[in-house]
Amino acid sequence: MREQDFRELAGIVYYELRSPLTSIVGYAELMLGETAGPINDNQRDMIQTMSRNSRHCLNVLHYLYEVILLRAGEKKPVFEAIDINVILDAVLERYADYLNGTGAILRINRADTDLVVRADRYYLELLLGQLVQDMPNGPSKPTEIRLYIQEGSVFIDIQAGFRQETSKTMWPQPLVAFMARSILEVHGGAMAGGYDRHFQMRMPESSK
Repeated sequence: MREQDFRELAGIVYYELRSPLTSIVGYAELMLGETAGPINDNQRDMIQTMSRNSRHCLNVLHYLYEVILLRAGEKKPVFEAIDINVILDAVLERYADYLNGTGAILRINRADTDLVVRADRYYLELLLGQLVQDMPNGPSKPTEIRLYIQEGSVFIDIQAGFRQETSKTMWPQPLVAFMARSILEVHGGAMAGGYDRHFQMRMPESSK
């Protein structure tokens, strides 16, 4: 399939799926507000899970389309010097409620220095946000995130904390891995792993 055909197909899929997902999210909110009558605690838990997962699917759909436009050259990144630590903190704050809802546990090991890269803030936040939302739900082992500099590159090394019985689970999921690879390539970076709970991203270090 040509890149142009692929982009057009992605646009059609995006618009066809966005409406029903938006409806699910909207009706879930109405149910949680007991507009259609009272609900018990078990029903509330199930509806909240449905709402959270639907929102996640809606976000993935939107961001996937954004990445496809980026790959096709229809969206141009705006590069600036950014500290990875600042972006990661912003992403963790944005998705704090989501992480608390899933029970995911994160441990972050930061380098004792600034980790500056030349990147588009929007796409870098998109990348890290999708990885955070794709992390294993609890109960699980902690997911370890290590940030460091080596040979002129900034590395983000993630060891996903799946439980032992799910240790063969692919992570990140193929769709998220595709988005990560696409964004990193635009930034002159690369990724490795993703098939044994271990995922590594590399981006060229930049001066402030």
